Amino acid sequence: DIELETDSQLKSNKSNIITLMNTYMHIGFCYRKLEKYQDAVFHYSKVITLVESYKNSNSNSKNSKNSKNNSKNSNNKILQITNVNMSSKMYNNRAYCHAKLNNFQDAVNDYTIVIELDVCNSHAYHNRGMYIVCIMCICSVYSM
Repeated sequence: DIELETDSQLKSNKSNIITLMNTYMHIGFCYRKLEKYQDAVFHYSKVITLVESYKNSNSNSKNSKNSKNNSKNSNNKILQITNVNMSSKMYNNRAYCHAKLNNFQDAVNDYTIVIELDVCNSHAYHNRGMYIVCIMCICSVYSM
């Protein structure tokens, strides 16, 4: 009985985390559309933190149960892919907002993470390169 309570609590916590992720994500999108980029960055950062919490809670539950069957393993793989996609999108969106705020180094850092998560994201390579050039131009202006 104790194990069943723990399972239901874990499922409830995961459900709450997913709800919070979606809520912060949509709020971030709204702020971005309103060109309130600092607020969008804040909410995208919250989603990134929640994705990490969700990832950690999944790995903890997986370790404690030793993955009883193949369907659970395939569900965990789907969740891992979803977490990577969510993380990639949130870092990408946050990088865009950083760039709009002229925080080019933060944008470059986030685009680098996007590339680590999704090596096929050509936009992240392009945007990261563009903002590296911006940083170099700014540095050369200040060094004159």
